[in-house]
Amino acid sequence: MVAGSLPWAVMLFTPQAAPRSVDLVPLHDLPSWVSGGPGTAAAQIVGNLLVLAALGFFLPLRFDSFASLWRVAVVAAVASGVVEALQWVLAIGRVSSADDVLINTVGAVVAAAASRRWWACPVPAGEIPPPHSRQSVPPGTAEVPDHAA
Repeated sequence: MVAGSLPWAVMLFTPQAAPRSVDLVPLHDLPSWVSGGPGTAAAQIVGNLLVLAALGFFLPLRFDSFASLWRVAVVAAVASGVVEALQWVLAIGRVSSADDVLINTVGAVVAAAASRRWWACPVPAGEIPPPHSRQSVPPGTAEVPDHAA
């Protein structure tokens, strides 16, 4: 998760020679991204989709409690909101935008959906999960080989 997110974090917190600004109106910046030309639209939309994609992909794989698209969406929205707030507070010349939060969250959820086939399979209530190769054996229950014989 860290390796996939670190390059984006560096980019997001690289200072720009511009005044800071904030746009809290959802879907207000999106038209300006598209009207800026195909290169600008692709960079803005694809870039924002990828910012939290590693988090969305690996979070439910690493932590069973986040194996839900809704939970991934909440974590991604909070993380993206923190990034946007920090960009404004640090006054690094970036636009803090509600659209960035929305697109970052969508990217994380799409990535989580892509990793869904590898999420842990839930065990129905009342059933015993199959043993795993790394499952520990409770003390005193394993047979101890007799080397004296």
